[in-house]
This record gives sequence, C-alpha cells and structure tokens, in this order.
Amino acid sequence: MNPVIEGARGLAALMVLLHHYSYHLHGDVAAQLQWIHFFHNGVDLFFVITGFLFAPYLLGTAWMPPAAFTIRRAFRLYPLYLLSLLVSVALVWGKQAGVGEAFFKHLFFIETLPVFPASDAAYFSLVYWTLPVEVAFYAVVALCLRLATQGGAASPGRRLAVMGVVAAISYALSHGWNPDMKSERWIVWQAQLPAMLIEFWFGIALAYALPVLLRERVWQRASLVAGLALGGALFVWYPQAAGEGIGPRPFGYFNVLSALSFALLLGGAMGGDVKADAPLSPGVRLALFGGALSYGMYLFHGMGIAAAEAVAGAWPDALKIALALALTIAASWAAHRLVELPLRAYGRRITARRIPSPPNRVSSQPGPPAA
Repeated sequence: MNPVIEGARGLAALMVLLHHYSYHLHGDVAAQLQWIHFFHNGVDLFFVITGFLFAPYLLGTAWMPPAAFTIRRAFRLYPLYLLSLLVSVALVWGKQAGVGEAFFKHLFFIETLPVFPASDAAYFSLVYWTLPVEVAFYAVVALCLRLATQGGAASPGRRLAVMGVVAAISYALSHGWNPDMKSERWIVWQAQLPAMLIEFWFGIALAYALPVLLRERVWQRASLVAGLALGGALFVWYPQAAGEGIGPRPFGYFNVLSALSFALLLGGAMGGDVKADAPLSPGVRLALFGGALSYGMYLFHGMGIAAAEAVAGAWPDALKIALALALTIAASWAAHRLVELPLRAYGRRITARRIPSPPNRVSSQPGPPAA
C-alpha cells in the first residue's frame, strides 16, 4: 500500500468536499473565498489515481481473469455507492418529482448519458456523475484483460503509446463536438469517458515512468517542480476559466491540465510501498486513514452538510461546516468498517481461486491493490 497514493485519495476527497461546502458560506466570506472552488479538480486527481492503479493490467505487466476483475470491482465500488444512493432517495422522497426514475438511472450508472438532460446527473448528488466515468474505465480494463487472453503481447511502451493516441483523439473529438462551453449539451458530452480518458492516461503514464523517477532523483525533483508550477498557473487562471463555462467546473483544457499537474506532483512525491509489518509514522498513518475514508467522504459529504444545515442552520458558517465535516468523517468511518471492508473482502474471497495461467509474456502478478 502506497501512502502517497492513499494520502492523495484523502486529499482529493477533501478538495471536493471544500468546493461543495463553500456553497454554504454567506455574505462577505463567500465572496472572499471564491477561490475554494478551484478545488473542484479533486475529481481529476481521482481519475489520475485510478489510471495509475490499473496501469499494470493495461500495460500488460499484470493480469487476472476478466470475470474476477469485474467481481472485485463490483464489490469495491457498488455496496457503498448503493448505500449512499438509498440514503439520498430517502432524503428527497416526497419532496421532489421523478425520484423513482432518477433512482433507476443512477442504479445502472446511465444518468449521464447524452440522451438525458444535464440536470439528471446532479439529481441526488453533485459527485455521482463521476461514477459512470469510472465504471466505463473499468470496462475498458476488463476488455484489455480479455484481449490479452487472445495473444495480445505488445510491449508496455507500445501499449502506452497506443492508449495515448486513442485518448488524445477521443478528447479532441469530444471537445470539438459542440465547442460552446456555455451549452449544457457540451457539459454532458464532457462528462463521458472519451473526454476523460486522457486524465486516466496521465496516471497510466505515471506508472510507466515511475521506475525511472525513483531511480533518477533529478527527474523526480523535476516532476515535482513542474507539477507545482503548472498547478500554480492553473490556480491563477481558474477565475477566467470558470467564467468561460456555466459552472465552477470548467471542463475542457483546464481540467486536463489539472490532471497533468497532479500526475507530475504524484511522480515527484512518490516513494515505495509500506511493508505490512513495518512501523508507521504519524504522517503515514494519517495518509492511510485518509485513503481508507476517501470513498465514503466523497459519497457522503453532501449528506453531512445537509444534516448540519438541519440541526445547526443558525450557527456561524465555520462551526456549521466543521460539524458537517465531523459528521461526514463519522459516517464514512462507520460505512468503511461495516460495509466497505467486509464486502470488499468478500469479493476477494470469492475470486481467490487459482488464477488461470496468464497469456504468454504477461506476468501473473495480480497487480496493486486497486482503488
């Protein structure tokens, strides 16, 4: 388990949380803290991390049966999501129209399809739109695993290059399909895997380059400096980029460059994995704790602020947000211990049969403990 990746997961969840909680600030404080919306790009950090974690399967340096991969992904992603979705339905039942239809769409991750209006994606939560993108990426990984059994033996470098070309073309087509950034149709098309695939690819490229970065520290330092410089430039550019769209997430070039900056920063910060029996420093413990709770915080933070508004609506903004954060962390910890960990372990157990012989020249290593 890599503490940098786990800490980055926790940081990404916190970034998205701060972005959404800033909507609940009032008056001069809200005006002064508009820059917090920059942290919407925690979503892009999540995409980069996912690409990094699944890179071994895509680059052909690790393999597992596609069915086992699919089952493990289902038990990793779906139980906590379903729990959060059911809670979301309960919170709006009888208060909004079309709850049943929205639940059906979200149940099968189809709410972001271009045949539906953009408002469907945010019916229950501002973050649910990202999950169909993740699921579509998992499908690509499963397809690559399936193709590997049919004799695909291209080198990791060639695979990386092909995926990079496909990702770049997909992004260019998605970006140019309807270039009006003020159009909801443009936003809907941007919330599809073809537009986001390039962000996952940055994570895959990071995994490919990591051995060189860890061996040649000068390159790792250069990666860190480049990531910091690009991130700082994006922070300065953010107000203009946000003004070109119809929401605080600009999509398009800004978010692709955000993903690139995160890949560079991760490359500059990356170290080795933590040994199972090694003593852990307080910083590593905090990073691992943040990573463990990151998915729950991502899913439940909207409910945390809703609960805080209900019980402490008259409190000062800072105290109300602190309460929301505390409620979110508590709910995430409980969900992690009672739902996420047991069902994830169950998914691993039922796929723990002997992994069949992998395709020729493909390692049988099951790869990193993925997302």
